[in-house]
Amino acid sequence: MKVNDIFEREFDGDVLRFQLTELNPHKVCIELMNDSIGIDKGICSHLAPPFPVFEFAFREKGDFVTTKEGNNEIEKLTVEIFERIKKWRSSLQWVRSNTSLKKDVAEDLVTKMYAALKPRFHDRYLPTVVRWTCYGEIDPDNETDIVRMGELISSFHDHLTIRNSETIAKVGYKVEFDDNGFKRLSVDGTEIQLEKMEETEKALRSWLNV
Repeated sequence: MKVNDIFEREFDGDVLRFQLTELNPHKVCIELMNDSIGIDKGICSHLAPPFPVFEFAFREKGDFVTTKEGNNEIEKLTVEIFERIKKWRSSLQWVRSNTSLKKDVAEDLVTKMYAALKPRFHDRYLPTVVRWTCYGEIDPDNETDIVRMGELISSFHDHLTIRNSETIAKVGYKVEFDDNGFKRLSVDGTEIQLEKMEETEKALRSWLNV
């Protein structure tokens, strides 16, 4: 494939159209072209020297053309984009089923929180962040609230990097995340779902102060 080539992939019965927008030996970028999705659609992946064990593209008649590895990366990115769409749709469904917000207002809220998560945090957090917004803990138009949200998720990532069995035993629990949100797992096996933002902050505070 070359830059600006358009291709299609089918996911769960939906045919999605993509365009290869950027390509060089260590970078490939594709964009979702379906206008009906309603979300920020670009996604890219980088491999930076000095560690590339393969290249995404090579020159052929003056143009970069994808290698086998480049094509594999493109397939991976199409799946990542579809996962983003699923998170966006499930978040919108949750808002519309649990609030009285009109469709366009709900879509605007979800889109704003989606944008607030990028590019630093994975979209897997979107449903939880949307729930925090609907609980009144985040104002999507308030930069301070958006920063607070980002710092909380960053704290969770810090928690993942510093925890070990000795510290877990000392604190008595660890914090995990799945598609339903954050949860506190105690060493005795007790599991508590952390629905609110402030609950998650409190659970992580003890860890980060160890």
